[in-house]
Amino acid sequence: MMEQWNSDMDAAPKDGTLVDLWVVFPGEGEGRWADSHWDDKRQDWKGRGGFVLGQYAAKPYATHWMPPPPPPSHSV
Repeated sequence: MMEQWNSDMDAAPKDGTLVDLWVVFPGEGEGRWADSHWDDKRQDWKGRGGFVLGQYAAKPYATHWMPPPPPPSHSV
């Protein structure tokens, strides 16, 4: 079963656990930020490639989070 988006950002794990975030970039759109984790040093969300949410001029913010979905199952 697929996990559901959680709108309680205070409940998002801040212990290095990877989560997917739904992020709003004001005036630019919104979308999924996959494989993100909380960065204690910066007190902000960090995504793939080391991008930090607060480094963007558009002042983006996360509205929802969920655990990353499991990889697809397949036979080799």
